[in-house]
Amino acid sequence: MPATYYCIINGQRVLSEKTFEQRNPANLDEVTGLWPRLSAQDTCRAVEAAKRAFPVWGALSPYSRAEILKKAHRLMAERREAFAHAITLENGKTLREALGEVDSALREMEYQIHEGVRLCGRTVPSALSGVLAYETRVPIGVVAIISPWNFPLNVPVRKLTPALMGGNACIFKPASLTPLIGLMFTEALMEAGLPNGVLNFVTGSGGEVGDALVTHPDIRAISFTGSTEVGRRIHEQAAKTLAKTQLEMGGKN
Repeated sequence: MPATYYCIINGQRVLSEKTFEQRNPANLDEVTGLWPRLSAQDTCRAVEAAKRAFPVWGALSPYSRAEILKKAHRLMAERREAFAHAITLENGKTLREALGEVDSALREMEYQIHEGVRLCGRTVPSALSGVLAYETRVPIGVVAIISPWNFPLNVPVRKLTPALMGGNACIFKPASLTPLIGLMFTEALMEAGLPNGVLNFVTGSGGEVGDALVTHPDIRAISFTGSTEVGRRIHEQAAKTLAKTQLEMGGKN
């Protein structure tokens, strides 16, 4: 029997009556796992959990956030081979290629953590004598992260690390072809001490879970990598709530 996996909402494991199969691309007869096919209502619960967790997480200093992400980085490095095996099982890359992706993700994560403590504001000249004008950087709020199957660890790391270092709470939806490595990344962050609700992991169809995310009024930013068609639709939907979008479409960012 294939393993039954779960999503994570507000730090709790979440199952669903509806599931979908993930299959080994090298042997499509092998079902590697059953995953929750969450509903739009489940997705809204994840957004609400992130919204509740955001004020405390966003109020932490960048150095406090960095300590948690550094610990997650160490855990991932210790589990390097397990992460690579998961990529090979789901994505079909050779183990050598998968190890290369893990190493690349770890390098990017380390760089982004250190950049995150350099989120400086600036002072600017004022037209008024004796007046100091300055700007500071503040978190956006709740961010939706939607990642592709072709780089199932590198891309989520590239998106989630700066979002979390910036003090945002996140909803992470991996590609349905490669959910396991996304779950492993999420659990490493939680094991490192990420507070409940700061990162919520959801799986399901783009038409239900994805649409519920990008149209939710409490989602303030969306980072997406995938097809031009889907990216264009996300941009159109996000415009209705004035959510910021970061789109890498058709292999060109």
